[in-house]
Amino acid sequence: MACPGFFGNTLPVIAANLTSRINDYFQILNL
Repeated sequence: MACPGFFGNTLPVIAANLTSRINDYFQILNL
């Protein structure tokens, strides 16, 4: 099993990247 610290530091970053990309897609659709 991987150490919890790795997931604790990586998952929030991945979630932030996904939300930012989704926001970009919505902005493109709104145009």
